[in-house]
Amino acid sequence: MLVLGILIAAVPFVFAALRAATTGNDFRYLWLALASTLMAAVMLALRGRSMPEWRRLMRALFSSTAAAYSTGFLVGAANPVSIFVVALGFAVCSTAGIALIVRTRPMETS
Repeated sequence: MLVLGILIAAVPFVFAALRAATTGNDFRYLWLALASTLMAAVMLALRGRSMPEWRRLMRALFSSTAAAYSTGFLVGAANPVSIFVVALGFAVCSTAGIALIVRTRPMETS
């Protein structure tokens, strides 16, 4: 599961690298991938009160999408629909990958 999680979480970065390689100077997708992955990791790391797993995943997915979408505007993207599609795709990969990585860690007991 760990390797699968790493591969899935790496998809946005591979896509960003391909975009940068084909354009030569467009690194905007790299910032979106970074924002999406970091937000997914933060939201899945926050345990807080007891919450069902599906709800934590939805919270991470929504937050990750919002972070990537906001970053898209900050780096100068103009089309809101295109930004949303890319942000959602990156968020799905980031959240799923980080969730699989987190699942492989041993459970902590108190």
